[in-house]
Amino acid sequence: MIDQKTSTGIKVAILSIIALGIATLVYSTFFISEFFAMVSFSLIFWGIILLYITPTSTPFMDLLNSLTGSSTANIERILTEFNINQKGIYMLNESNSRLFGNFETTNNTESVLVFLSENPNVIQENTYPIEDSPTGGLYLTPPGLALCEVFEKRMGQPFSKISQQQFSKKLSNVIKKLKLAERVSVEIKENITVTLTKSIFEEVCQVTNGQSKANKQVGCVITSAIACAVTKVIGKPIFILDETYDSQLKTRKIKYKIMEKAKD
Repeated sequence: MIDQKTSTGIKVAILSIIALGIATLVYSTFFISEFFAMVSFSLIFWGIILLYITPTSTPFMDLLNSLTGSSTANIERILTEFNINQKGIYMLNESNSRLFGNFETTNNTESVLVFLSENPNVIQENTYPIEDSPTGGLYLTPPGLALCEVFEKRMGQPFSKISQQQFSKKLSNVIKKLKLAERVSVEIKENITVTLTKSIFEEVCQVTNGQSKANKQVGCVITSAIACAVTKVIGKPIFILDETYDSQLKTRKIKYKIMEKAKD
């Protein structure tokens, strides 16, 4: 994908070629030069062709908006139909797809699910029960799971093989290499805070803001992708604690809460 700055530079260069062609044509008219006339027509012709075929980021963003909007709309419809109002819990996908159990033995799991519980206390207490049977709710594929897998392919290893100490640098590097954001910072304390500056997903996230349940409970595609990555690294359930966007600084700050195992 060509970023906006590069695309603008290409267009300026092509317009300069066309301008040079026009100037050469004027020169050939005054001095009656067939050579300069041929050169001028060639410059103008190829300049127009290049201007017409120059790729921009617009088709890519239109496609991304379309695909993301459809996925988020489906999640919105499901949440509304089943009247689920709790925040989604990102969790490692055990072989039996259960939320509860011994998460310490699931660090090698490569997939992530988002669980939306009917029980509001699961989120309020910031803990997950130790019973073998899960409470009622829905299991959904996170909207950002595919993007998380793109991160892993670019890194050459899954997040489940990355330590918490390596996570900040690895995530920041892969997002910047893919040119998904200009700056990325990761802070790991009691909560995990990820800050994205000038992300290409801002337009996408604005488009999907219309699906309020999906965005608030599961997150925008980039928010969800990072949630999947955090879940794999930590090996415990997490949920999106808070998400804010500063339109002046063009900065999105996302806080993820790690859920701890409830005491017996």
